[in-house]
Amino acid sequence: MKKLLLATTVLVGSAGFAAAEVTVSGDARMGIVYDDFFDDSMSFSSRARVNFTASGETDGGLSFGASFRADNAGQAAEGLAGAVYLSGDFGTISMGDVESAAENAVGDLAGVGYTSFSSFGGWSLIDPGAFDGELGNEMAYISTGDDEMALYQYSTGAVTLYASVGQPGDGEASYSVAGRYDAEQFSFSLGYEDLEGYGSQVIGGVQGTFGNVTVKAIYGTISADAPFVDVDQYGVSGTYTMDALTVDAFWRNTKAETGDQIDSFGIGATYDLGGGAAIEGGVGRIDTGPSKNTIADLGVTFEF
Repeated sequence: MKKLLLATTVLVGSAGFAAAEVTVSGDARMGIVYDDFFDDSMSFSSRARVNFTASGETDGGLSFGASFRADNAGQAAEGLAGAVYLSGDFGTISMGDVESAAENAVGDLAGVGYTSFSSFGGWSLIDPGAFDGELGNEMAYISTGDDEMALYQYSTGAVTLYASVGQPGDGEASYSVAGRYDAEQFSFSLGYEDLEGYGSQVIGGVQGTFGNVTVKAIYGTISADAPFVDVDQYGVSGTYTMDALTVDAFWRNTKAETGDQIDSFGIGATYDLGGGAAIEGGVGRIDTGPSKNTIADLGVTFEF
C-alpha cells in the first residue's frame, strides 16, 4: 500500500528523540449491488475513505500511536472511533473503538464479495431478537459494541493472550479474555466474554493452511439471561489463492434453543490488477426457513 508521508523524524537538540511520523492511506470502491430483500433492487455502491496513522517511540523504547478514519475524526477525538495504543515488553494496551479479546483471538469467517457480505438485510432470529442482521461472514461477539473499550495483548513465542474491558460508564459491564496459539500450519483460538444483562459466550476457532488453501472453522455458544434465549453459532470458510486470483467461500448457521435457525453462505472471487486495484464480486444467500434473501455484488476496489 502506498502511503503519503506527512511528518518525519523530529530531532530536538541532543535529547535524542526517536522517530515520529504521521502517514495517510486510503481505500475506495465503486460497483453495483443486487439485494432481493428490497424488491429485487439493484443499486450503485461507491465510497472513498482516508485513514490517518500516527506512530512514535520514547527514549526508553516504548512504542505509541493512534489511527482513525477522516470521516470519524469527530468521534475519534472523543474516544468513540479509531484507537490509541502504547506498546513495550509488557505487551500492548489499546483504547478506543477496538475489538474485544475474543474477537481479536478468534476473528470471523472469510469475507466474500465486493462488500464482504458482513451482514444481510434486517433479519431477526427470534423475538426478542438475539441476532438482528449481521448474519453474514462476521460472527457475533456480545462484549463488542461499547462506545469505548480497553484491550490488552501480550505475545510470547507462539502464544498470544488478550483481555478487554468495556467502557465502565456504559451501564452494562462487559469483559472478555482469550488466547491464540499459532503453529506453522495451524492456529487454535479460544475466548470467553460476558455482557451484563445479556449473558456470556464461549467461542473458539481453528485454522489450517495447506499450500494455496486456507480453511477456518468457528463455533460459539451463548448462554443468555432472560428474556433472551441461548444461541449457538458455527461456520466454516475457505480461501484459495492462485497467482492474482483469490476465491473465498463461507457457510454459517445460527440456531436458538427455540429451534429457530438461520443459514447463510456466500462465494466470491478477487482478481488483483496490481498497483492497489482489484476486481471483486460475489453472491450470497440467507435462509430463515420461511424466507430467503439473495445478495450479489461486483465492483472495483482500490487501496492507496
